[in-house]
Amino acid sequence: MTRNYILIQNKYENCPVKLNAKKLKNGYQVHPKNQEEIKDGVEVSQMTINSKNFVEHIVKKKVSRKLEGYIQYIMSLVDDDETSGDLLGFVLNDVTRFRAVVMNKYRQYLDQHYIDLLLKKLDLLEHELKVKSYYMSNVQEYTETKGKSR
Repeated sequence: MTRNYILIQNKYENCPVKLNAKKLKNGYQVHPKNQEEIKDGVEVSQMTINSKNFVEHIVKKKVSRKLEGYIQYIMSLVDDDETSGDLLGFVLNDVTRFRAVVMNKYRQYLDQHYIDLLLKKLDLLEHELKVKSYYMSNVQEYTETKGKSR
């Protein structure tokens, strides 16, 4: 289900609008990347959302999409036997970077319970990657040679 929002210009151009500058700085800034042209609308390059519930919903959706992508990618890496150790290290660094982004950028918008749950999931993903990289570094193929038995 997709939703499209159209922002229509007010016909009354001489109406002053008073905004609280402090409140705008504390909101969540969004930069739309739509390429559609709207005939009667306003082109938006940046938008600040101040509704706490709406911001929390947007951030949770954004973080859950990213986490789901990591889970799918890591599961495909763990199941694949031919994965190289360099690729595992790269993905491990990327998951660690995502953890830092969540802690620094999204902490102010999310509640503590959701952050704790998210960090536990990231710990589990990191653990799986470390186990797989340890397994890849210590696996040795043993070949069995038989001689003549007497």
